[in-house]
Amino acid sequence: MQELWSRWEERRLDRVKGTQRQQSLHLLYWIERHAKRQPANDMPAEAGSMMLSLNHTQAKAMVTELIRWRKAHHRRPISPREAYRVIGRFLEEVNQSPGVVAMLPQWPTQARRKSVLPMEAKALDRATRVLPIIRALRQPGTGFALLRAAVELGVRAGLGQQVILVTLACLTRRHFESDRNAPNEWVWIPAHATPSPVMSPHMTAYRLPLESTLTTALKTLRARKPTTARDEWLLAERPEDQSLSIPERIRIVKGRMRQELASLITTLPMTIEERRRLKLTTLLSALPHAAVLGGLPGYWVSQFSRYPIPYSSAHGLYEPHSYFARLEAPPVSTVMAADSGNHQQESVANDDAMSAMDLFATKASETNASPHSTVLTQPPGQRLLPQDSWPIDWLPSARRILKQWIGVISSDHLRKTSDERVKKRLEALLLETSRRLTRLMGIRHSYPVMVLYWLHDLRVTRMLRVSSLHTYLSRSLPMAMADYTLSIDIQEWDNDSAQEMCWCVPRDMGWSASTTHSFLGNMGQLIRFMHSMGVLLDVEPPISGNHKTPSAKRIHFATLRQMEKVRTHLLAVPDAMPDATMQWLSIALGFHGGMRASEVCALTLRDIRIECPQGTFSLEQWLEEQWLEDHCPDEPAKALPDTGFSPPAPHEREILHVKLRELLKSLPEIECRVYIHAGKTPSARRVLPLHLLTFFGDIELLAAWWVYRRRCFPSTALSDIALFGPSESCQAFNHAGLIAPAIDTMRSVLGSAIDFHSLRHAAVSWWLIRLEAAQSRDILDDLQEHGSWGLQKAPLKRFLKGVRGYAGQDSQDRGMLLYQLAVWIGHRTPEQTLTHYAHSLEYLHRQAMRRASEYTRAITPWVAPIT
Repeated sequence: MQELWSRWEERRLDRVKGTQRQQSLHLLYWIERHAKRQPANDMPAEAGSMMLSLNHTQAKAMVTELIRWRKAHHRRPISPREAYRVIGRFLEEVNQSPGVVAMLPQWPTQARRKSVLPMEAKALDRATRVLPIIRALRQPGTGFALLRAAVELGVRAGLGQQVILVTLACLTRRHFESDRNAPNEWVWIPAHATPSPVMSPHMTAYRLPLESTLTTALKTLRARKPTTARDEWLLAERPEDQSLSIPERIRIVKGRMRQELASLITTLPMTIEERRRLKLTTLLSALPHAAVLGGLPGYWVSQFSRYPIPYSSAHGLYEPHSYFARLEAPPVSTVMAADSGNHQQESVANDDAMSAMDLFATKASETNASPHSTVLTQPPGQRLLPQDSWPIDWLPSARRILKQWIGVISSDHLRKTSDERVKKRLEALLLETSRRLTRLMGIRHSYPVMVLYWLHDLRVTRMLRVSSLHTYLSRSLPMAMADYTLSIDIQEWDNDSAQEMCWCVPRDMGWSASTTHSFLGNMGQLIRFMHSMGVLLDVEPPISGNHKTPSAKRIHFATLRQMEKVRTHLLAVPDAMPDATMQWLSIALGFHGGMRASEVCALTLRDIRIECPQGTFSLEQWLEEQWLEDHCPDEPAKALPDTGFSPPAPHEREILHVKLRELLKSLPEIECRVYIHAGKTPSARRVLPLHLLTFFGDIELLAAWWVYRRRCFPSTALSDIALFGPSESCQAFNHAGLIAPAIDTMRSVLGSAIDFHSLRHAAVSWWLIRLEAAQSRDILDDLQEHGSWGLQKAPLKRFLKGVRGYAGQDSQDRGMLLYQLAVWIGHRTPEQTLTHYAHSLEYLHRQAMRRASEYTRAITPWVAPIT
């Protein structure tokens, strides 16, 4: 008790006075009486010879004791919720002492449910008060062009206040576009809050369709400038306004809109109090609610109410010669280059200091293997850490160990980090704590160990204060990371999974915009520190901002016809088997199924199920019957031999292919499902109905390939045979053996801008188009892909029926169709899918705006004249 008392006095009690001091003393004595004592074998030398341990039951009993003590010794009792919070903070402070291990009590909290509808009376009142403004602005011959354009952008398109102001602040005639093949108009709006004042051909932007009254409102603004002044700001009143920055332009726009609003409300039958309360901010903040009340689906409002908004692809969908077009990489955006340059200039590591950190000595070569490595195979199946190799409470335990390490190095005799003896002691503590984390996690290259070395570098090299180390630790190890097996072993990180974790963790924690900004900046520093240590060189640091900024790298995705061209290139030669077949099937699983490269490489024969819904066909049984028919026609009961098999000859393979094709065509219906049993994120576990996502020719080719691989290894378990691997081995091809050749083939046909991960972006984009086309074929008028199989009536009807079947019979009424697409792509929320992966939203947006216009025509308050 004396050791705990002295450490607590040094850390906390000298800053606590009065009743709070008495409460802390009482809780310390309670820990002394009830905590379990055990030898401190796994603690630093500063911890002493004994360790105090509190389990979850004792922590809850401590809450009950606090409630009893406050009722007896304090004039204000404490509620159970507040008692949980007080005990949690108290034990978190105590856990920083190396001799204490206490579990924190958790108060159950309800999950947050987002809604785009007004959730409070004030918000509903604001939305109601803007209706007279909307009705007045929609009357023919109404002035106030700027205010009308802002209101139409919010009500018709669902844009939020910030998006509207930034759009108006950089609008030029060059931002407008007309479709050459249809009477449709578009306007390019910035996709982030800091766009360039000048419109660039490679600017990251969203292509907003113009419909109904929105077209009229923006045409009025466009008429302010002559045709020759394509790059001049439409709202500039003076020549010097052209050189203003975006924030300065926003101030001008808001000032002029306030003047127009003040003039408008004087013409409306409103009381003096109503006119006083109707501010410009009130009007703009209520526009998203008014859009939902006007019939616009809620997910459009949630996607475009704040930055960042999704990017649109400027190539491929509406180019008249898209079939022959190539996807060449565009120049790097000046805005994005400036952002990345600012991050790369920051140095995060000291080579001299890092020489003492022997962290990744054994497996650095594996982590940073060259893309052109000579090792082309890997074991079949998902390479995942065993779930029993780390405790279930690994994250709070790791945080406790790191906080104890921070508590030790914060001692007065260790503050002078320039002293050589202090440096040696700090390195000894570093290695000792690293061993504790390694024993906890069961692996050497764990994420908590990496955080420890990073914090040590911040303390020794940058002389950061101890309070700052606590802040960096809380941002680096939030509790939501416990759901991600990716955060266990950093050797399993890749760019896709790291981006998904950086997107989902803030949403799971319910953080505000500022906290999310800090978290992304913190993760960016940590990943750059890993780069300095020579690991995770292919993982891009996240760009900090109010939200996770989407990447503009893969917005120019491939079309259906372009993929048909790749398929013809690979399969046109009859003797292209098996390498060409493997390449195309891996490409098809990425383009049509949206699978990650690691998931494609990890597939086994057990993960592919091709069968008839009526249960009359099984691929395994058919293969056995064919072998017995060819080799043992007089002994039908004889089983398949366990040895003596070799890969089938080309002519035998062709015969099997023809028989299988005829059988599949004769069946009334074929279903093909791909089972992804696990992945690097919790949502990666899913089942893909490939028969809904691709056409029959690919299903037939996949079945023939399955039969070929099974004929090579008939006695091996299906789970031990990789779907894509060498003919002489059950092993699977890795990225260098399968994905890299497929990427080279696609680039030789389509251009240098395509990679395998862009196929996932293309899959999501085309799923959304097909889902909308299945409900309204008017969307096909905007596309050049009418002849493709995926946009024909029968596949579209089957696709929509399948999505409804998986999501539930009333899924369309409940708005769950997008959730089902997010499940198929392996995401937790549709927001992530729409923001980062969907680059064809402008076509769906146009249909939603048209339906909203039809809906509002039937609502009297929106069109009724003012009396």
